[in-house]
Amino acid sequence: MVSQEDGPSGHVPSSAGSTYVSGERVFGPPRGTFDVEWVAREVDRLTGAGSADAHDWVATAWDHARRTTSLDADAISTAVRASGADTRAADVVARHVAAYCAAYDVDPAG
Repeated sequence: MVSQEDGPSGHVPSSAGSTYVSGERVFGPPRGTFDVEWVAREVDRLTGAGSADAHDWVATAWDHARRTTSLDADAISTAVRASGADTRAADVVARHVAAYCAAYDVDPAG
């Protein structure tokens, strides 16, 4: 419930000046759903590629997994390399997409 002390639209100001939106995920995405942003942040952290590239590579990996209904790391890595990632980054993407799916019970077959 939003109190009168809360900011506009349910935003609750934090002591650091940022806001928290009521209902915002803090601990992890919902089970059974793939969150490109969640995986891309980790890929960016590990590769230093930048958020835009990391996001594009993870989206490519997820599209490949959905199309093939497989989490085969070699095939995912190949698809990501075809989109412009180097081998190390593509392998990081493939490993993290598979790990995310295992951790959050995500089936690429839907």
